[in-house]
This record gives sequence, C-alpha cells and structure tokens, in this order.
Amino acid sequence: QGFTTASFIQNAHAGQTAGLHQGFSFLFNDAKLGSRPYGIYGAEELENWLEENFDRNFFLYLHLLDPHYPYLPPKHFIREIKEKLVNMEGHPVKKMAKYDPDWLETPTVESRNFIYNMEIYHNDLYFNKLLQKIDELNIKDNTIIIFIADHGEFLGEHGMWGHKRPGYYQVLHVPIIMAGYPENFEGGKIRETVQLLDIMPTILEWADIDTRELLMQGRSLRPLIFKDKQSYDFDKRLCLSEEFRFKHRSDQNADGSIFYRDWHVLNSSGIEDGFSRDIGSINNKLPSLLKCRVFNLAEDTFEKFSRPWFLLDGYFQYKINAFMQELKTHNLSIQKAMYRDEAQPSPIDSDTVDKLRGLGYLK
Repeated sequence: QGFTTASFIQNAHAGQTAGLHQGFSFLFNDAKLGSRPYGIYGAEELENWLEENFDRNFFLYLHLLDPHYPYLPPKHFIREIKEKLVNMEGHPVKKMAKYDPDWLETPTVESRNFIYNMEIYHNDLYFNKLLQKIDELNIKDNTIIIFIADHGEFLGEHGMWGHKRPGYYQVLHVPIIMAGYPENFEGGKIRETVQLLDIMPTILEWADIDTRELLMQGRSLRPLIFKDKQSYDFDKRLCLSEEFRFKHRSDQNADGSIFYRDWHVLNSSGIEDGFSRDIGSINNKLPSLLKCRVFNLAEDTFEKFSRPWFLLDGYFQYKINAFMQELKTHNLSIQKAMYRDEAQPSPIDSDTVDKLRGLGYLK
C-alpha cells in the first residue's frame, strides 16, 4: 500500500515465534537491543531507520520489555531509591527472586509497587527521546502514535503478582493512548470498552487502506473517537478475551472473559477465591462446575466482590461455559482454515525458548 514497515522488538514473543515478523520490510530483534528502554529508543539502528524513511509513509512497531519482572529499575535509579525502599513500611510479602532485588530483605506490597512504578517512569524518560526525534524530523503533525500494552499486571490484588490467569481486570485492562492526529482531534477519554483487535482496523482506516478483502475481527475506533453517527452501538457490543494458558491449540478448555458495558463475566478454572476454597473443602469436584464470576466495574473497579447470586444460578453458569466453548471451537476452525489442516513447524531456536521460559511464557 506504499508504506515501508519496520519492527524493533525486545520480546521474542512479539516476532517470528508468534508469526509477527510477517509483512515487515525491516525486522530488528538483535540481542543488542537488550531489555531496557534505552536499548530501543537509544538504538543507533532506530535513529538511522527514521532518518532514512521519515519523508515517506511508514509503519513503525516498537515492542519494549519493561516494565516486566524482575522489578528492577536501572542502577542509577536504585542508588536514589534504595534507602527509601529499605525503610519503607507496609504490608510484608514473602521475598521472591522473581520480583524482588536481592538487596531488599523485607519486601512489601508497597515496595514492589514502588519499584514497578519506577520502571514505568524510566520508560517514560526514554519514550520522550522518541518524541523529540519525531519533532526534530518535523513529522509530528502527520504522525499517529499509538501507545499500548499486551497485558496488565497483578500487583498484590487477589493475592497475586505478575501476569497470569485467571483473567481478572488487572491483567486484561491495558492502556490504549492515541496522539498526534492530523485530524484536529482535541483529546478526550473513551468510556466504551474496546479491544486490542480494534487497533488494526483503526490504523488501516486512518491510512485510507481498503479493508474489505481482509480478515479482521475488530472495529475501527474512529467513529467512537469522533462521536459520529456510526458510534451509537459500541456500548452494545461484546468484547471477548481468551484466557492465557500453557496449552496446545487443540486443548478444549475454554476459559476467558466477556465484557458487556460495565459488566465483566470471568469464566476460569484458575479462580481460587474464598468461595471456591469453601466449596472445595466440601466436594473437590464442585469448583470445576462453579468457575464463573461476575463483576460490575462501575461499582467495583478492582473486582474485589463478585455478584453472589450468579454463583447460585446453575443455568447461567452452564450458558457462559457453553458460550466460551463455542468461541473456542470457532477459533480452532479459523486456525485450521488458515493452516489448511497442515501441522505447522515452530520456528523457535533453543535461545528463543530460553528467553520465553525466562519471561514466563513457556514452562
């Protein structure tokens, strides 16, 4: 379509491993990018690529690793905050090498959150370098920047840390920030629930690319952003999320989430709350039948309290599980159609496997 495309990634799961290398005319995932934001934003290769391509249409994808466990800001940050962390009072947690620096003997919920926020602050500083480069090349007024994340993070909520199942709001709610529009966009916040799947059709519509022959499951967000007459039904749509699991595609376990307006229906065999433990102590077969929780996000943003009457509605539990099972079946049909029923070899070398295992994506 006349665009040059480039990808700079620090996470192997955002490249060839997941088929996300396809379509890029320039792909850079060299180990020299490291795992810190300056490895990408400060990369000579990125600066050179921008200077060579700024005067033509381009799509640039940057995938950073931080913030990611272990929560460990750079050394010059640690020197400034070390004393504050050591003396920080709060709710003690068991020390874990996966999350805590080795010099912090008595970590707390508050100290982990603080270090995580410092990683975000460090990212912000280097992200600003990219903005400065865009300004320097004088392309700010016709460049769209979309800032997203691939997942959220448990930071002590529900007694959990990191990103894993079950798919509570904390790991499914991610930032989607769009800026730099050439269309007189004054800014604002969208209240309706949207999905990462919506970003592709949004970008293609902005680029004036015909999408009628493309397989897409999302919707362009431009009508919603500009509040035109096509946006009226966004609050009536279902937004879906399959739950992340260490499993084969053919695994029929269909766990995931349904979002409708302010409601979140979570269907997961990974739920371990007070109700499931109490029921499990009576009959260890029952929890698998009662794995559905319902939350009202308008009243309970952090999902501390599920609506109890849904737990007692056996028909509702059955219908939700059947719905998620049907979604899984349809997705498997799509996969088989794309692969023409042929087994696809995995292009993962041993170094990539080690990296993905270290990040928690493989067991």
